[in-house]
This record gives sequence, structure tokens and C-alpha cells, in this order.
Amino acid sequence: MASYVEDAPNGLASTYYQITSPEIGSDFYFDDGTHGTYDVRYPDVIHPYLSSGADSGAYFTGFPSKYVSVFKPAELVYLSVPFETIYPESARQQYFDFVAGMLFWTDYANIKVKTSLNIFPNPCDGNFTIELTENSGNTKIIITDVSGKQVDFTKTASENRLSIFIEDNGLYFLTIISNGTKHTEKIVVIKNE
Repeated sequence: MASYVEDAPNGLASTYYQITSPEIGSDFYFDDGTHGTYDVRYPDVIHPYLSSGADSGAYFTGFPSKYVSVFKPAELVYLSVPFETIYPESARQQYFDFVAGMLFWTDYANIKVKTSLNIFPNPCDGNFTIELTENSGNTKIIITDVSGKQVDFTKTASENRLSIFIEDNGLYFLTIISNGTKHTEKIVVIKNE
């Protein structure tokens, strides 16, 4: 997905570069040791293998072809500087939201919003229930496994309650789209055999 190009843009160690991030629409920096983490003297430059479907992301400001991040939605995000060294903290949180959105291929902001639904039990034996506060007739449900592959399931609806059955053990991501909002939850299926 990505290849190492060099230690720091043009090999200039101990130069503390600004990073331009089209993903979050703002710039950020990484620590030189004075912001509570550790000194990033050699921020690696990476480049995507375009044949793998990967895309370039953030780059060193002033060096638009020298990348700090490479990503492929729902699969992988490469970051060439330690994540915890990104500052200011608000940029770190914005970049985390972007990374989570890439990995889970969803709008991470909507994962954090508390919606009016209840999912139980979780973990489950394959059978679980979703209770919605509004009519479930306008609800779309997508279930994916950890590789991002959609999973077949059985759904039975009654009023504001959906009963779901998943056949195999595993960790799943349940995305519920209802009345213009989206909510994603992890579901663990453990069957005692």
C-alpha cells in the first residue's frame, strides 16, 4: 500500500515541518520534544502504491509530493509520524476522526452521537434486538464483518423493534440509517457449542 521514500523531506533531519492535511482541511505539526511527548527528528516520507488502490493524504507543507499519510478506505491508514505527537490537540482529534472514518468507512462524527436506540443483548448468541424511538419502517441496516464485507442476516420487524439474527461467531459492525441519521455499533456474536 505504501513505500518508504526517505528520512524527512530532502533528508533534512531535525527540521520541524508543518503538515498540510487535505483530509481535515487544516495544518498541524508534530512534536519536537517540547509539547509533552518526544522529539520526532526524522519524520519519514512515504508514497502510496497507486496500483493497490491506496491514496495519498497529508503531506509536508511546501513538499506536496512528500507524504505523511497514505490510506485505503476500510482497510489501512499509514501515518509516518507517531500519532500522539500531532499537535495542537484539536488537530490530533480531527485527524483521529478522519482515520476512524477511513477504517470504519463511515462518518465517525455520527458514531459519537448518542442516538435514541437500544441494542441488546451484546454480546449475543446471534440473536439481538434493536429498539428504535421512531417507526422502523424507514430503517436501513447494514452489517459488516471486520474485513468490511457485508454479512447476510435475518430481520423481523414489529412496531419500533427489530429482531436480528447473525449466523456465525465474530465481531460485526452494525450500521443503522433511519430518518436521515446514521449510527454504528459493534456487535459481538459468541455461540456456545
